[in-house]
Amino acid sequence: MIRVIVGPPCAGKSTYITENADPGDTIVDFDKLATAFGSTGHHDTPLSMRRVVQAARHAAIHQILMGRVENAWVIDTDPTRLMQSQYRRAGAEIILLDPGMDACLERATEDNRPDWTAEQIRRWYRLRITA
Repeated sequence: MIRVIVGPPCAGKSTYITENADPGDTIVDFDKLATAFGSTGHHDTPLSMRRVVQAARHAAIHQILMGRVENAWVIDTDPTRLMQSQYRRAGAEIILLDPGMDACLERATEDNRPDWTAEQIRRWYRLRITA
C-alpha cells in the first residue's frame, strides 16, 4: 500500500507517519533525507544539497510507483496534478492533513522553523483556495 501524505508545512505529516507506519515501511520524507545527506539545518537545507535530496526523493518515489516497494509513505506537501494522477494510477491512498492555517503558523513558531516557513504556509492555503 502506498500512502501519500499531503498538507501545508507544519501540518504534522512526519508525525502522522511516525505514529502510523509499521517497522520496515519505506518512508520518503524530504527533511529526513536531507539529514541523511548531511544537512544540519532545522528544516533549512542549503540549496546545493537540496538539489541532491530532491533527486534522491524523485528516484525513491519512482521506485515506489513502479511497485518495487510493498508499503510506502510519501510526504508530498502539494502534489502537482501529474503527480496526483501517478499516485492514483499506482493505487495510492492520498491523506490530507489540514489543521488550519492558524495552527500551522503557531506550530512553525513553536518549532522555531526558518522565517520563510510562515509564507510557505500562507502560500499553501492561498493556492488551495484558488485551485
